[in-house]
Amino acid sequence: MNEFQSKHLKEEWEKRQRAILASRNKRIAEDERRRVGLEQELNVFRAQNADVQSKLDAKIDSASARFADLQVELRYEADRVEKKLGQGGPRGAAGGAAPPCVELRSELAACFREADDVRRCDGYVEALERCVKVEVVKQ
Repeated sequence: MNEFQSKHLKEEWEKRQRAILASRNKRIAEDERRRVGLEQELNVFRAQNADVQSKLDAKIDSASARFADLQVELRYEADRVEKKLGQGGPRGAAGGAAPPCVELRSELAACFREADDVRRCDGYVEALERCVKVEVVKQ
């Protein structure tokens, strides 16, 4: 009887160990499947991210180039206006008096020429707009 119980306990214990090992192997296999699936999703995300990043880089490059072109054009125009005002001198309709708002225009042109950021010249632009409005109303 003792031998029967010992054999029975041993069989039960071995069954239990096999069940534990099978459960462990199943869990390991499931974890590996999840890891592979997540890795595939990560690779897809990385590819999409690289595509989006390259498009953003292209847009940034395009905007930077456009900004540089406009900056050069603005400097050229500011220099041209400054030379035009400087060569003939400011002339007005009545006895050689300077036309209205000339000083503001020249200050604005100088600001555009010297400023790294054209937003720094907003004060001159607003002052020139006010001057022009006053002159238009006068006429």
